[in-house]
Amino acid sequence: MGVGGLQSYVERWCPGGLIDVDLKALAKEFQKCKGKTPVLVVDAMGLYCKLYTPFMPWVFGGQWAEFIEEVRCLLDTFKRAEINLVFIFDGVVEKAKYPVWIERRNDEREKMSKMFKFIRETENARHPGPNFYHAPPGLGRYLRVALKTLGATVYNSLIDGDAAVFDYYKKTGAFGVLGQDSDFLIYDIQNYFSLNTLRFKRNLEVKMYDRLRLCDELGLHPVHLTLVACLMGNDLIPQKELLPFHCEITNTPVEQGRTPRYSDLVPALAKYLSGWNIRVLTPEVIVELEKHVFREQPSMWGLMDHVVRRYTCTVVEEELQCLIDPELFKVLREKHVKCELWTSVLKVLATHSLMISTNIEDYNNEIMPTCGLVYKPLRKRVFGLLLGVGVQVHRDEVAGPKAVEPLGRSKSSLVVGVNAVKEWCPSTHHCMALEPEIVEAEPLDMPGGTPTMEDLWLAPNMGPLKLHAFLTCMHCQMEPGLVSSLPPHYLPICLVLHYLLNEATPRFLQESDVDAFLAQVVYSPRDHAVFKSLKVPRVDPRGVQLATLFVNGIGMIEKTNSACNFPLKVSNILPWRLFDGKLFQVKYLMSQEGKTIQELCDGNESSVQEVMKMKECIYSKSSSAQRNRYYVSLK
Repeated sequence: MGVGGLQSYVERWCPGGLIDVDLKALAKEFQKCKGKTPVLVVDAMGLYCKLYTPFMPWVFGGQWAEFIEEVRCLLDTFKRAEINLVFIFDGVVEKAKYPVWIERRNDEREKMSKMFKFIRETENARHPGPNFYHAPPGLGRYLRVALKTLGATVYNSLIDGDAAVFDYYKKTGAFGVLGQDSDFLIYDIQNYFSLNTLRFKRNLEVKMYDRLRLCDELGLHPVHLTLVACLMGNDLIPQKELLPFHCEITNTPVEQGRTPRYSDLVPALAKYLSGWNIRVLTPEVIVELEKHVFREQPSMWGLMDHVVRRYTCTVVEEELQCLIDPELFKVLREKHVKCELWTSVLKVLATHSLMISTNIEDYNNEIMPTCGLVYKPLRKRVFGLLLGVGVQVHRDEVAGPKAVEPLGRSKSSLVVGVNAVKEWCPSTHHCMALEPEIVEAEPLDMPGGTPTMEDLWLAPNMGPLKLHAFLTCMHCQMEPGLVSSLPPHYLPICLVLHYLLNEATPRFLQESDVDAFLAQVVYSPRDHAVFKSLKVPRVDPRGVQLATLFVNGIGMIEKTNSACNFPLKVSNILPWRLFDGKLFQVKYLMSQEGKTIQELCDGNESSVQEVMKMKECIYSKSSSAQRNRYYVSLK
């Protein structure tokens, strides 16, 4: 949930609240006392900025080879220290947190607008500084994939991520938690290590938060920390609703835009709670407390009890439930938890909603469309597949074929969960609103109609059907014979560029852009040290947006591949095999100067031939009948 300002208070004004520790020595002591290998539960959401730091080149679309080397280094260091890591990702956004999530995405959108303004107006078009930092597209998903690829234990939560971390810690008797979230100061965790201070390249140097020292400083019992979390404000109890109370206990004049300093607020809250002489957090005590705090705001009554019960784990958030076959749900749920399924697949099936994050793109640009707009037609077809829009009545074995009747569509209106999905998506000029857009789910244009999810996931020998469904979602019109002749790891890049050429509105992709993308994917060696040494002469705003659109396209391929039960191998859709941000920018700038394909490929004739083969495929077109005959022949 996050407790605004509490962690900052500990770090700045609580002497001894954050102490240096020898993580390796503590782990050995744990192993000696408990007789088992120490397990450190990692709040993986905090890893993004640790493994892909604001000081790496982040604006170009991602330095993916460098990124996976950072992941490898982290895992190797802990392996040498004989500490097992378990990574838990936040797999859901709770409905109660939607307003906070939307507010943060709008803040990011505004920051991206300022960042692009900086690029356009800065002399020599320098790379933006860390103050503008935004994670490269798809970093969350690709961190999961990178960890799994390198053999780590990784889970997606089905409840709030922080609660899932604490639940795993408590049930397994783990050694500690590694994260960077103030919630872990509230939970009863013995060893909470600060992820921000971790130096995994320097013998596991780290600092540990001492919640008992914090309580001593404030004169409180640890059980009272849950009330501190309520009264400071969190994702469920907004700080702005507590402002009158905060001003009252700190003797701060209630003035517009002025809030009490945390150095004053936290001690004042401790003094206030001490006056209540609370020994047991009964529901009756909490009701009296929140009536006093919120007074004329009865709409806030009940929230404190909910927050307290969550921190003490006397209430467990409801897990995702799915409008589908129990056996299918069991399969999808297991893959979701193991991070083997794109998280939004189960989200759409369970809640009929999709939340799309802000990207590194200029939302004030009239010429270049945003990722949300470009990939909307594809998302609508994936929605149709997941919801069963266009699924036809099955054949009657006795009476023969029945009349073909599409199921799940309403001619007169859109019905969420039947033929539509709620979608929050950043767009040009407009901030994301609290109310979602209702997006129609479209059927797949395939012989026999949209295949059922049960057929794709539970029926045997459905490889050709899965591939056909996947390519239909992608609206792939490429010549099937040319597609089948491509090396498997080149197919994703061809699909993305083919899609952008034919589906994007307005049309923006130029042949020189295609050449730059293809020239960077055939570049060899694909070595992180080589990529790291590359220098980009200048930052081109259009090149930045092209990179974002492309990497998001790779993400959409993986999402579609997940929905269709993986007709393509995941190992062929990994960004570190397909893309390097700096390399693309170098090739893009060369292509803008009119360089030939031979020059883009550094005179390597083999690379030139690979580029030409992919271009032939990307620009090819086939009729629907040709494609259908081809996939029928595969059966």
